[in-house]
Amino acid sequence: MEQRVSLVTLGVDDLARAKAFYERLGWRGQELSETVFFQTGGSAFVLWGREALARDCGLPVGTGSAASASRTTPDPRPRSTRSSRLPRRPVRW
Repeated sequence: MEQRVSLVTLGVDDLARAKAFYERLGWRGQELSETVFFQTGGSAFVLWGREALARDCGLPVGTGSAASASRTTPDPRPRSTRSSRLPRRPVRW
């Protein structure tokens, strides 16, 4: 099986400030619900409010636990049907 990363999520304390930081680097973000997606070649980089990320991972909010949370999710779609375009809304498996 080919190993590769297609999505990286970073929990941040201030979503607007983090978005502005990456946009100053020349990245163009797309806001979706409580997240900001950036297309990075063949993968996506996602900023998510730290508390919202903790809730999504089922971790206690406000304990710093979201900083150490990680989730690996394989892309379930056949390779021939995958698109390099970002989803219109976050995908939840």
